[in-house]
Amino acid sequence: MGTKADAVKITKRVVDSIAPPAKGMPPVEVWDAEVKGFHVRVPASGRAVYRCWFRTGGVQKVQTLGVHGAVTAEQARERARAVVGAVSEGRDPVAERKAAVEATKEQARRAITLAQLAERWLAEGPDAAPTKRARSWETDARCLRLHILPLLGQLTARNLTRDDIQKAQRAIISGKTAKKKRKTAGRGRSIVRGGAGIARRSVAALSSLLSWAVDQEIITTNVATRVKKPPQNKKERFLSETEAARLLDALEAMEGEGTLLPVHGDVFRTLLLTGARRSEIAALRWDEVDLGRGLATLGAERHKAGGHSGLKHIILNAAAAAIISKRPREGELVFPAPSDAARRTNKLPEQGCNAGLAKAWQRVRVRAELPGVRLHDLRHSYASFAAAGGASLLLIGKALGHSQAATTARYSHLGHDPVRDMAEKVGRTIMGGAERNPGSGDVVILRR
Repeated sequence: MGTKADAVKITKRVVDSIAPPAKGMPPVEVWDAEVKGFHVRVPASGRAVYRCWFRTGGVQKVQTLGVHGAVTAEQARERARAVVGAVSEGRDPVAERKAAVEATKEQARRAITLAQLAERWLAEGPDAAPTKRARSWETDARCLRLHILPLLGQLTARNLTRDDIQKAQRAIISGKTAKKKRKTAGRGRSIVRGGAGIARRSVAALSSLLSWAVDQEIITTNVATRVKKPPQNKKERFLSETEAARLLDALEAMEGEGTLLPVHGDVFRTLLLTGARRSEIAALRWDEVDLGRGLATLGAERHKAGGHSGLKHIILNAAAAAIISKRPREGELVFPAPSDAARRTNKLPEQGCNAGLAKAWQRVRVRAELPGVRLHDLRHSYASFAAAGGASLLLIGKALGHSQAATTARYSHLGHDPVRDMAEKVGRTIMGGAERNPGSGDVVILRR
């Protein structure tokens, strides 16, 4: 290692002649004879770096001047002279450089547009939210790119206000971002609709984006949290026992006629028998199924509440287990996509028979005379049958995989409600008074 006493004039020839130390040994330092504190440092990697040592406020500091090759020896010497000059004036070059770097970063943060921020979030966000499903990311990307960014994309993220988002939400509701047709890869064209539901989901996606930006210290607050979203009118449609029987009959008849693929029919039956979500069953893998225990166990990334509850266990009753046990094991998926459907829609194999499922359901509900019944309503129907059988909300929530009790509360009006039982008893008592002897002990006499 060189010392200050061995100082020489640092030139390119001098730097090129420095032999790197052996691995694990201290770096070699050669000091300049002309400028105080100026030296070159060569570690075992051989990457020579020009530096300048100085003391300010009683503290020793080192300012990096550049890498040999990118900076010449003479350029590094001039930078060292500037450092020495600044120190002689009572300044701290290291602190000034850090402040300049932070100022540059701050300027960049202030200048980033919402469109640039959104693309960065869609690229980097999944690493920060490993339990968020890929389908959720696709939905967020679609809402942002088709609705939010056309309205707000050119605004700087730091200047975005609640009023900006509120106006964008009203525009989406009114259909300003809707398009009759949009080209898509593999599926020809699709319709881009507006409305309250799309506006609500779009603002929710924007809020997630801004929350991530706050965590990254790009912005200071998430102004989307204070936006009043349009009320959500949840559709709750439950099949009666007669309708469920009609559905099962329609599935069997259509499979016999060849107008419904057996794999689609089995998915519909399994959804009705388990109360699971469409994506959970359509992409079900054999390694997730344990027929011996009557369970299908999904990882956190495979279901909606995975970020809160981790694994999800879907109970396979005898009827559901029988359907799955008869499925041919031709791959890793229980319900694989038909080859022609997969080719037409350009869907990934891991999505199973999800492709084409919606169109198949449209044909089935027409045949079963179930107008307006959505595929997701089979999940609601499972809950309604459970409630009618006397199951508690706790058990229903467990079966459906709800992470919050409030989600299951929508089914509280189903089944044997103690309040309803009391009301019926009062009604029977009152109506019975018109035919029975008022003197009997179990009749209430209503007085004026």
